[in-house]
Amino acid sequence: MKLRLAVLCLLFSSNVFAASVDQETLKGESFKSFQTLAKGLFFLESMHVDAKKSKLSPLVENALRGAARSLDQHSAYLSADALNQFRVNTKGKFGGIGVIVTLKKNVLQVVRVVSGSPAERAGVRGGDIILAIDQKVVNGLGDPMQAMRGPVGSKVELKISRGQNDILEFVVRREIVRIQSVISKELSPGFLRIQINSFQEATAQALSKAISAAGPGLKGVVLDLRGNPGGLLSKSIEIADMFLRSGVLLFTVGRSKSDVQVEYATPATPYASLPMVVLIDKASASASEIVAGIFQDYKRAVLMGEPSYGKGSVQTLVSLPNGAGLKVTVAKYRLPSDRTIQDVGIKPDISLLPTAREKWLEQAHKTLIKLSKYRPAGNKSIFKVPQRIL
Repeated sequence: MKLRLAVLCLLFSSNVFAASVDQETLKGESFKSFQTLAKGLFFLESMHVDAKKSKLSPLVENALRGAARSLDQHSAYLSADALNQFRVNTKGKFGGIGVIVTLKKNVLQVVRVVSGSPAERAGVRGGDIILAIDQKVVNGLGDPMQAMRGPVGSKVELKISRGQNDILEFVVRREIVRIQSVISKELSPGFLRIQINSFQEATAQALSKAISAAGPGLKGVVLDLRGNPGGLLSKSIEIADMFLRSGVLLFTVGRSKSDVQVEYATPATPYASLPMVVLIDKASASASEIVAGIFQDYKRAVLMGEPSYGKGSVQTLVSLPNGAGLKVTVAKYRLPSDRTIQDVGIKPDISLLPTAREKWLEQAHKTLIKLSKYRPAGNKSIFKVPQRIL
């Protein structure tokens, strides 16, 4: 009822609506657009033949959901329940099933299943395409990846496509899934593989510990960022800083081109001359793409693998009067060379065949051995803040 009254006030009393909206917003085409939206919703609610389907509240929710989705794939309308769950998740008190997924063009694909996770025990595999979550098709979910999370002990139903003809259904019980941030393994004497699964609070410290443990005989590192969905931006910057002596690391550009924040490298650089190969794949996203892109811009490492996911944007959460919320993209990242990541990703220096993934690490190891003969002196060029965004 309150929503309907609000629409009627907008339609027939601009003074009432103007009291709660900035006057500049109501001028010209902006006000006409508000009126058009309100009038359209009013007529749909009051005239449609199916009164149950045309209730105003879901009409408004669907309008917002569609509007957010039309802007970019990371902006989304969150129902009151989804908003509450999102807030719980950010505090770390959530359950998951243990899958690393990518979402592009409404296709939700499992890239990797966490070892020992509920998803692995249920039989979910890498390469599976998730068609529906709790009997809701992926296309109709505002944030399908978020939908797989929930209270520990609760169950989630997955409808999965595997191969050309197989349609499978799984019921997976959510658990606290702990992903070890950094895993290191010696590839051969003097050469180390360091796998970063996500950027957490202690990731930089764990990375430093792994390198130190290798001792003075360390000749090179394969930094494995495959399947890394991101995490804390501050930690990705901290890790990039550990390998670069100076220069711009990252720009964060807001709605206005003059709204820019710049991250710089600091002189304290413990590993400026350590040879490095970075492995990326289509599930390397956000913070992991930033690290890979920074190293590529400064020619600090050789990137191998396949093009990364392409998420280089910042989202913020706002609450709405009906208890729901909007996740809104408010800024985009730009690398030192002023190139963007969003919807583009990072293209590796050396492309590897997706059909031969089991050999990627071996190929990276061989490249690192060759690279170790030419120890880099650290970044020589320093990127400056582009004049166009000053």
